[in-house]
Amino acid sequence: METRHFINLTKEECADYAADLLAGTFRQLELESAKGQVRVLISKKGVPGIKMKRIPQKITALPVVTDHNRQKNYILKEGTPIPFLVDLGVMSENGTIIKSRYDKFRQINRFLEFIEDILPRLHKDRENVIIDFGCGKSYLTFAMYYYLHVQKGYSIRIIGLDLKQTVIDNCNRLSESYGYEKLRFYHGDIASYEGVNQVDMVVTLHACDTATDFALAKAVSWGGICHIIRTVLSA
Repeated sequence: METRHFINLTKEECADYAADLLAGTFRQLELESAKGQVRVLISKKGVPGIKMKRIPQKITALPVVTDHNRQKNYILKEGTPIPFLVDLGVMSENGTIIKSRYDKFRQINRFLEFIEDILPRLHKDRENVIIDFGCGKSYLTFAMYYYLHVQKGYSIRIIGLDLKQTVIDNCNRLSESYGYEKLRFYHGDIASYEGVNQVDMVVTLHACDTATDFALAKAVSWGGICHIIRTVLSA
């Protein structure tokens, strides 16, 4: 019956063990590893002959990890030209985001995620009135109109207020060029605005000092359900 004997040896111990075997009664030794094969033959004169055969190593390509390259599922999609993003310098005419403006693109989409969260509170059966206090260049105001009316089909009227007349004039020009009939901009401040009697949502992103207090007071005075979004998004 064949008997097999297994022992675990280090590389140095294995060399000594093999030498001891060949110095005794064994005249032939074969070693095999993942790197190749070695055959040792001892001649009649006691001279060892060594033959080596290397096994070609297969180079296994490492799997390409692409999880971190997955594009975020933005509300506004890259690759689809959106007029207001083109005019505001965020997107090229073929829908590619301008590299230096990618932070603005992400900011706009992050803002729309806030709007998405309150969709269940808006009305599908009537016009929703939304006021944006301190709208500035109105990147987010245009985005809100596009998302709610163009993409989601809500009936809305958005009023943008700002103290800079030149900004207001430019925003109205852009709004008219896009055919956004229910998006209008006016020169005015939060405290004195009396243009509406009922409001469904109040947005004030950059209100500072007492402006936030005025926005809250106005929202309460208009009654109904008002949502005040005040974030730390940079302009």
